[in-house]
Amino acid sequence: MSHSIDPDVIDLFEAWYERDLPRLYRYVWYRVRDQAQAEELTAAICERALQILDRYDPARGGFDAWMFGIAHNEVRSALRSQRRRPDLLSLDALPWNRGSARPVEQQVARREAFDRLIGLIAALPESDQAVVALRYGAGLSNPEIAQITDLTPNHVAVRLHRALKKLREALAAEQAGAEE
Repeated sequence: MSHSIDPDVIDLFEAWYERDLPRLYRYVWYRVRDQAQAEELTAAICERALQILDRYDPARGGFDAWMFGIAHNEVRSALRSQRRRPDLLSLDALPWNRGSARPVEQQVARREAFDRLIGLIAALPESDQAVVALRYGAGLSNPEIAQITDLTPNHVAVRLHRALKKLREALAAEQAGAEE
């Protein structure tokens, strides 16, 4: 049985794609930490969305949450198939941080801090990594994250709070260890 796709939904997808593809890529990169894999997964997510575009129901939620729900599932599937955590990547590899006009010392310090933070995020439980990536990689709100992860917005807020607290404590422990 073939479903026809509402032309308004096609327009919605095209507008979302033009506006939010970089945000989707950042979320995917945040999770897999590999440029080539992030590019492949981003393309696969868009392809998957087009395949099931006729299933989008605005009554069930916004288009943004629908797209990031697909992304969340595709990334989880890709990470499961890898059966390992993603390798850490230098700040130089981040496409949105190239060409900085900062002095070299600041760039080096920022890169080192970012690398430490990514390492600490990778040590969080998978579910916390996903929530942090959706919030800070994709820039989604707690209600949008809740819709994607089947958590309540309050539970998302609690997870984020606890994950950030763990990250702050781990950074403080690293700094205290470095001062000794």
